[in-house]
Amino acid sequence: MQMTPTDRELDLRLRAQAHPDPILSEGACRAVVAQAEGAAKSKSRRFRVSVIASAAALVAVAVPSAAIANTLFSAQTGIFNATEKQMAEGNTAEEASESGEDTVWPGSEGSPGAEWIDMSSSDLDGFIASRAPRDIPLPAGVSWDDALDRFFERFDQEEYVAYNDLGGGGQIMAESLVIDTMLENTAKREWLTAWFAAHESGDVEAMNEAGGALERSVDWPAERASTRGAYAEQMREWARLIAGGDYDAAQAYAQYYEWTDLHDGVDRNVVSDEIFSGARTAQAAEGSQ
Repeated sequence: MQMTPTDRELDLRLRAQAHPDPILSEGACRAVVAQAEGAAKSKSRRFRVSVIASAAALVAVAVPSAAIANTLFSAQTGIFNATEKQMAEGNTAEEASESGEDTVWPGSEGSPGAEWIDMSSSDLDGFIASRAPRDIPLPAGVSWDDALDRFFERFDQEEYVAYNDLGGGGQIMAESLVIDTMLENTAKREWLTAWFAAHESGDVEAMNEAGGALERSVDWPAERASTRGAYAEQMREWARLIAGGDYDAAQAYAQYYEWTDLHDGVDRNVVSDEIFSGARTAQAAEGSQ
């Protein structure tokens, strides 16, 4: 089915990384969800949201002091979404509260079991670093410490909170899945950076390796949890195109995630459209060579 311009705008510029709190309206979700990685210093660092695929609601709330007991970081509120088991058993948030649990009922769009994180906390950087998915491989010569250093160079907490604090309360919370997705996207960014270096040097093997990593990223935990399989095959095909040396596909990928340090500034939304519609595939590209 041919996408309308509105669909393209939602799917290509606002695809996000967790799910909205069902209490909020669609318009409110779009208003309160902010940048995923990088400060709000430029439009290129804006946190994309999609109520079709997935989104993470950032909300200003008061956190009960009892909820932060027994946590390692003050960023951890101790408030969790109900687990899939709790939801399947038909438990309610009220029942969980009565039993002494600090539980939020996520509904159909929330992330089961995710903890709500205080994004304004003074130790947020430490919490983010503690959740680095070190089992996810990075390009040769790049460690997770290196990747985190670059992540924090881009991430400005004060700007992030200011951008999202529409109510002026100074406290913004997000599901932990938001942070997990930020970190997985950091790994993707490192692999795409490696791909561009390999492309410049003509290293076909390294380009194929980077594309393969991007293809496997579709099945990384936070990616699966946030997208729930939406556009999974299209994203795999995109990675296969990149692995095969498709420079325009790689640039479109950088544009899609708004990684301006990698994007050459040329608008390639048409390439993204072709990939999502199935008109551009790795097999077709091989056949044309």
